[in-house]
Amino acid sequence: MKLAIDFVKYHGCGNDFIIVDELDQEVVPEKLKGVVSRIICKRRFSVGADDVLYLLPSNKADAWMRILEPDGSEADMCGNGIRCAASYLCEKLGEKSVLIETRAGVKLSKK
Repeated sequence: MKLAIDFVKYHGCGNDFIIVDELDQEVVPEKLKGVVSRIICKRRFSVGADDVLYLLPSNKADAWMRILEPDGSEADMCGNGIRCAASYLCEKLGEKSVLIETRAGVKLSKK
């Protein structure tokens, strides 16, 4: 199976992240998110990154950020990741700050 995945790559304080915007529609099927993370995060063989950040719709915030690690597991929160996601969302939404839901709660983040 081949997937065409639109993404952006951000970096902050020595970490780099692949951001997949799924606010309007699912890009990577749920059952494949861990597999895609394992493949796409692999340095020297793929894009390479510390994490894949999926931005999804949220009932509590501007977006829900899911953090998939290079081994396919899911993290609760990532400080540098949320900074990068906030920068992306602020630019997309034309805002100076955004609320981002994570497994560790809703966080206020600024551009």
